[in-house]
Amino acid sequence: TGAHAAQAAAADGVAAARQAGGAAAPTPTQSAAVNAEQVKLYFDVGSAIPPTDSKEQLEALVTKARSSSDLKLAISGFHDKTGNPAVNADLARQRAVAVRNLLVAAGVSEERIVLVPPVEATGGSDDREARRVEVGVAP
Repeated sequence: TGAHAAQAAAADGVAAARQAGGAAAPTPTQSAAVNAEQVKLYFDVGSAIPPTDSKEQLEALVTKARSSSDLKLAISGFHDKTGNPAVNADLARQRAVAVRNLLVAAGVSEERIVLVPPVEATGGSDDREARRVEVGVAP
């Protein structure tokens, strides 16, 4: 089922975090911002486990991708500038991969998903912005 696929994708993200020397993260919280062309998923600190409502938040983009065979989705992981930059970038990549796994489990072909290199979030007063993954229609 879709729930099992999401759990497997989340488990892959945890396994990757452990391989990278990270610890298992706390249970993710529901946290996302959505518009017609882009979804922002907000992760818990130090976690590559997608938020619990990720599948629902991605649903409109998945439907759009399924209905248009030439449409590609871009995934961008973000991180902040505090701490070890290499570790932060790797966590942002793990988060993006976890979201890619959710999209593939939902029926989007992996060939139609573009992983954008991790981006350092700058400015702003909301720390969540540095722990986000954005999914949108690729240009």
